[in-house]
Amino acid sequence: MTSENDKGVSGLSRIARRLADLIDALGEIEQSGKLPRRGRQEKNGVVVEYSLGRGSLRPDADEEPVADTSARAPRHAETARPRQPDLVEPATDIFDEDDEIIVLFDLPGVHGDYSCILDGDILALDAKSGSRHFRKEILVQGELADETPRLSFRNGILEARLRKRPQAQPS
Repeated sequence: MTSENDKGVSGLSRIARRLADLIDALGEIEQSGKLPRRGRQEKNGVVVEYSLGRGSLRPDADEEPVADTSARAPRHAETARPRQPDLVEPATDIFDEDDEIIVLFDLPGVHGDYSCILDGDILALDAKSGSRHFRKEILVQGELADETPRLSFRNGILEARLRKRPQAQPS
């Protein structure tokens, strides 16, 4: 049950006001000394641990800023791995003609760094373009001639033509 005031900018401003009120209330509690600086409260299975302290986001003009070396500081340099190129399976069209099988691979951005090999009945494509790496293997149905695929590459489309054996051609 949300009203229009709980949505959008007005909802965000209500949250900001409530957070400011909470910060003011915590400051008053700290100054009065009614609440210990650290504590733990349990009620109805809910555990709340707290620690109160004062700080500022801006260092004083007289003080040097101190680097945060706590355990909660992120350690990106130790855990980050080098980015691997994106592996993409290209869009593919297969046409089964009378005397050959034609396979079209869509390889945007590739300018000649590709290989297409027929290994038995599997046609394997491997191509690279900048940060992308294209790879696809296709199981080719039918009796193929024992020759390498005829390849042609135009406008990012690799065409592989695989000749069928003469006895596999329909009469």
